[in-house]
Amino acid sequence: MSWQHLRGDEDDENDKAKLLPGIRINGQNLTHLRFADDIVLVASNPKAASLMIQELVEMCGKVGLRMNTNKTKVMR
Repeated sequence: MSWQHLRGDEDDENDKAKLLPGIRINGQNLTHLRFADDIVLVASNPKAASLMIQELVEMCGKVGLRMNTNKTKVMR
């Protein structure tokens, strides 16, 4: 599953935007920020955040990486 999978097939752009993880800023969808070995996932609700974290853990595992839960924070 990918974040793009959540887009759906609706014709209305507002409906599509509601299905995307992340937040809309100036018409663009922001889902994450990266710097060095850090990543910030941006979600508009807890369900989207949970799905993004699950996918991140899965993708990291495929290349031999793991998320350090001791350094993981959730902000609202």
